[in-house]
Amino acid sequence: LSLVVQQVNNPPVIQTDSLRQATVGLLYTDTLMATSGSGFYEWSSTTGTPPGLALSVGGVLSGVPVAADTVGLTFSVSSGGLTDTRTLTLRIDWDTLSVATTAIADIPFGNLLSDTLMASGGDGDNTWSVSAGTLPPGIILEDSTGVLTGSATALGTSAFTVMVESGDGQMATRPFTVEVVPGPVNILNDSLPQGKLNV
Repeated sequence: LSLVVQQVNNPPVIQTDSLRQATVGLLYTDTLMATSGSGFYEWSSTTGTPPGLALSVGGVLSGVPVAADTVGLTFSVSSGGLTDTRTLTLRIDWDTLSVATTAIADIPFGNLLSDTLMASGGDGDNTWSVSAGTLPPGIILEDSTGVLTGSATALGTSAFTVMVESGDGQMATRPFTVEVVPGPVNILNDSLPQGKLNV
């Protein structure tokens, strides 16, 4: 009579029930967790991972995402020959939109201006406008490029707020105060009359 003892290997169980939100262009990392099994876990994704992200065998999802999206990812963990799977949702958003330009230099009266306002975050498909106040007379803001252009026609100080809207629905504003100052003095004469000694 012999007694055979067999070890019962409990299947692994994925404990992670949600993924951290990711941001386009920023480093992302999140670690998947499991319990039971033999204690050694081998992870994989049957649906792949979004561009810029990768899943390690140890269950670390990391990288820099390159596009906004909301995707369902199916993860598998294997331990002792047994497997558990779970589908989790990963949301990838654009970075927060903001007006990156913080100040506009004084504008010389009568001189041609071409100064570009800059934004950060969002999807890059930006539309610019003046949401409050007025630009200096003679200056306009190009809505598709954020370029301040034109020639100032009056001296003085102007206060205004610019707004940028990105294609992903974000909006950001920033107030500015700019002064139109006298332009440089230009000497128009290119020669002087001939002088006479002691006259």
